[in-house]
Amino acid sequence: MTVGIAAISQERSDPKVVLAADRMITTGQNPRIEYEHTRSKIKPIHDNSIVSCMAIASGTVSFIEEFFTKLEDKFSDQDPTGVRQIADEARDAYTEVGRQTVENQVLEKFDLSISDLTNGGTAFESDVLSSFLSDVADAQDDFSRQLEVLVGGVDPQGAHIFSIQGFDLNPQNTIGYHAVGSGTQPARSVFIRNEYSTDTDVSESIINTIEAKVQAEEARGVGRKMDLAVVNRPQEDEQCCEEFSREKKDKWVELYEDIIEAEQQKRREVISDADPEYTRGEIDENS
Repeated sequence: MTVGIAAISQERSDPKVVLAADRMITTGQNPRIEYEHTRSKIKPIHDNSIVSCMAIASGTVSFIEEFFTKLEDKFSDQDPTGVRQIADEARDAYTEVGRQTVENQVLEKFDLSISDLTNGGTAFESDVLSSFLSDVADAQDDFSRQLEVLVGGVDPQGAHIFSIQGFDLNPQNTIGYHAVGSGTQPARSVFIRNEYSTDTDVSESIINTIEAKVQAEEARGVGRKMDLAVVNRPQEDEQCCEEFSREKKDKWVELYEDIIEAEQQKRREVISDADPEYTRGEIDENS
């Protein structure tokens, strides 16, 4: 698995989406092998004068590769007009990969497809059909755990985040952030603790995203290496889907570390300045 994080910033009506991901990838099924790859998990999807969009996929690398291949094919002869259209096509690509995976793992050996089970194309005894459908449901659940997607982009309507998990497409624009993968819960806790909102300026959005990525490293399967990217408002003749250079990313990480150190130092000063006798008395009195 991995972790993918996205956050919206509407600073000065200049919408942006900040994305972060580790480089951990998972290969194979049983046993699964995890290691940190050399390539970024943040993938540009589309970038023109109307819409700019990036995506992060978390899960088994073979599923991720097939998903992005199908998504690219959908835009080979069309230009999307909004992030929602890209997200809808991403969900369709996700569904296609999931359906094909289920058919290959469960039904192919019987020369069957899902449509044979659901459209009455083949006659089954009720217990046989129930067994097939149970196996299909189990395979779908397993696939859903092995592929999750975040889509983040900017179009004339503003900045948008969509998540694809368990075959569902969910907008995350009101809350303004989301995470997928192994480190989802610790990453989200950072945004909750910091009372993050879409009004946050882009600099703080980047810091929050970096902090969420670092916090996510507590979870099993999240790598230490990190990639950062920002999707800007589309403009004519300008590349808007841009990943940070290594040097610029390191400067942001260094700034984050300075902030954490300053917060810890302030905490130590507050504790040091407190009156231990008064504090102890309050505790004894209320106990």
